[in-house]
Amino acid sequence: MFKKKKDIDFIYDKTDYVNRIANTEFNNLEEVISSPIGLDNRIDNVNKFGTNTVVVKKFNWLKEFIGSLTELFNLLLLAIGTLELIIFLTLETGFITLVSALIIYFMVILAACVDFQQEYKAYKESIQLHHEIENEIYILTNRIVDINTLDNQKQNLVKIKQSELTIGDVIYLSPGDIVPTDCRIIKSNDLYMDQSTLNGETEYILKSINNTKERLLDLENILFAHTMVKQGNCYAVVINISVNNYSDSIGNTIEDMDDESDYERSLKKISQILIGFILIITPIIFVISWSTSGFAKNDFVDPLVFALSIAVALVPEALPAIISANLKLGSKVISKNKVIIKNLACIQNMGSVNVLTTDKTGTLTLNEFEVNNIVDYSFNQSDWLNTITSINAHASNMLNNKIDSAINNHFKDLKIKYELISTIDFSHENKLSGVIAKVNKQKLLIIKGSFEEVIKLISKVRNNNKVEDVKPGFVEKLNEFNNQQANLNNKILIVASKVVDSKDNSVSELVFEGFVGLEEKLKQDVIRIIKIFQNYGIDIKVLTGDNEKVSENLVKKIGLDVKKISGEQIVSVSEELIKSFNLFYELSPLDKAQIISILQKDNVVAFLGDGVNDAIGLKKADVGISVNDGSALAKQSADIIMLEKDLDVLEQAFIQGRKTFANAVKFVNITIASNLGLLITLLISSIWFSLTYKANDFIFLPMSPIQLLLQNLIFDFANLVFVLDSVDDNSIKSPSRWSTKSIIPFALWNGTVHVIVSCINFLIIGYGFKMFQQITNGNVETLHQFQTAFFIEVVITHIILIMVYRTSKFSLTGPKSNSLFNGLMLMFAFIPFLIILIDLPIHKMELEFIKNVFWYLTLLGLITLSFGLAELFKYSYIRINNKWI
Repeated sequence: MFKKKKDIDFIYDKTDYVNRIANTEFNNLEEVISSPIGLDNRIDNVNKFGTNTVVVKKFNWLKEFIGSLTELFNLLLLAIGTLELIIFLTLETGFITLVSALIIYFMVILAACVDFQQEYKAYKESIQLHHEIENEIYILTNRIVDINTLDNQKQNLVKIKQSELTIGDVIYLSPGDIVPTDCRIIKSNDLYMDQSTLNGETEYILKSINNTKERLLDLENILFAHTMVKQGNCYAVVINISVNNYSDSIGNTIEDMDDESDYERSLKKISQILIGFILIITPIIFVISWSTSGFAKNDFVDPLVFALSIAVALVPEALPAIISANLKLGSKVISKNKVIIKNLACIQNMGSVNVLTTDKTGTLTLNEFEVNNIVDYSFNQSDWLNTITSINAHASNMLNNKIDSAINNHFKDLKIKYELISTIDFSHENKLSGVIAKVNKQKLLIIKGSFEEVIKLISKVRNNNKVEDVKPGFVEKLNEFNNQQANLNNKILIVASKVVDSKDNSVSELVFEGFVGLEEKLKQDVIRIIKIFQNYGIDIKVLTGDNEKVSENLVKKIGLDVKKISGEQIVSVSEELIKSFNLFYELSPLDKAQIISILQKDNVVAFLGDGVNDAIGLKKADVGISVNDGSALAKQSADIIMLEKDLDVLEQAFIQGRKTFANAVKFVNITIASNLGLLITLLISSIWFSLTYKANDFIFLPMSPIQLLLQNLIFDFANLVFVLDSVDDNSIKSPSRWSTKSIIPFALWNGTVHVIVSCINFLIIGYGFKMFQQITNGNVETLHQFQTAFFIEVVITHIILIMVYRTSKFSLTGPKSNSLFNGLMLMFAFIPFLIILIDLPIHKMELEFIKNVFWYLTLLGLITLSFGLAELFKYSYIRINNKWI
């Protein structure tokens, strides 16, 4: 369950190798990669280098099961069970001692199997993600010794699976292709790549056969795995495969990262506290119980078995099963909202998340543009400008052009008639696109492009429907508007035109028509969802690789007051100051993970991302959230995968996480309070009975070892019902964390109810029914009746504590539990009576039917007292601490 925490440490050991390849001329490239370029015989290279397969660590069955078997609680129980088995084999004890040992072993194996099953399920899901349907890639089947021969090689292209690629393969890529592995370009044609999965930047990057850059991700002739071709095409030679790829190296780093969440850390601390209590109190009870016989050598076995049984009763050995059932129920509810839960444990963490860190592109935005402004030279709307802008975008033949798509969508209801004559495709060299079309019987050249490029081509301006020569101040006016829009992070394009004929259709001496303003499109309802998150007490922080202006404008648009810092600046400020920022821009993948690590010191952090550059952050966060169309590495690293990019789904996941967390915390707190109350009761009764009452032929124990184990089993099954319980409304209004500091005070205060009720029970049956006197006289039947009365009262009191402590409100008027929950609790309360009344070998359980009918009336009084005291102690605790569980 618990795994050792490791620091973030990612060093790509192929950096120098890739840089050397980037700066090597084609003629010397074969020497650097130790392979021919283009393979007419691939078998030799496959044998030498291997293939581009995904390497997944094998599931070590024995290691994982031993790990599950040797959890803290399990080790303690194994030691107790083994000791009881030794006692049975070496000393003359009853068959009950063997039964007790076997029950303990059964509990340990059951808990280990549940934990092991969860680990194996996670492994199988990882395998499934790794074996998603592969893309097929075109490769050349012949060797390339001269790049000029690549112009006539398409007839030599064949398709293979990307997992079959090896070093030296020459692949052909075109728009829409995902790069299958790290490659070096050997020929390109107007090639633009989307590297947002690596660096978070939305701008496409020009790639070519030459390189002038030094930084790894900026290398101009290197294509990295998982990036996408957006424009142009290329031939490239494979230089790395499998785990040697840059992105797959990140994946290897992720596998070795910390897998211990906030919930697991808290549970580990609680486990250590409980074990400490058990190891201290159990020997004390043994010594006190043994003292009743004057420490006679022949009488130490029963007190020892009794003390060991107490230890077993106090260990919440059913915790893994209960937590697992709770998580599975939560997972089932969340899955109805089109969410895949890869890691069940993260559902608990969802309930504690108070910081949501998120990437920008693809999570808050749609990675699309929308038109927000189209104005002419006078900054007014213009039908003419709308017409020619729509024609330009509609006639464009640029593949995957987000800008043209945005303009076409903006004018989807505009009906325009035109005759297309020719087009000028968009080029990143001059950053414009154009069409020649016949509009209203005029032959027009319509140009749309970047402000900086198109303004150089303008000689006239359309002003109030009149075409005029450009006057002084024209450029300054346009520059001022462009700067204003840039500060708002609006992307500005210029639309220009001119009448052309057969003699003149050059892209020059254009007429300025107006501006087109675009902004990155937010996801639907993102502002509303962000406000909902804030109302639920979740702080939003944006972590992005994008630039300052783009990122700042986005944060403003989603309604946050910007407090920003760059990736370069975070190394020079304190961790406390870092926690105060809500925008972190120009970040590397390691920067994101480091920021998450800093935030985790005081918070429970979720991270929402979908790119390769988000993978380390997804793994580092307490809850990693990705989307189904995110990169394979992001989905591999995430705990939760959303099948749809709908932030409403996240809201429901957080709410269900809080419900699941609330039930888990209720279970642990109430169980510890009840068990601690029982422990104190047994300690008090052991001292009381050892000092006051000494039987002649046996040791006076308040409850026999087998009864302790039996009530422990009843408790465990009753506690399983917690997963069906509803929760208080205030449990989902704000995030909650387990406070290991408050759990013992809570247990001591509220467990006192157990102590008071049991002591009153002792007084009534001991003195009122004169059982103490009969036990002192050696009456074994009376001893068993005394133990039975205590056994029944303990079980019923535990059920009452569950019903009262499950809500911070008055239990009779607070949130209603469902009928199944109530019915099961009632059933567990009657189990002790059923064991006694039906024909079972109860003598082996040392239970005796209580013949005095007045005790059953006393039991009704004790039940009423338990309820009243529990409500009183709960009310007092809330008044003092201003909170409940």
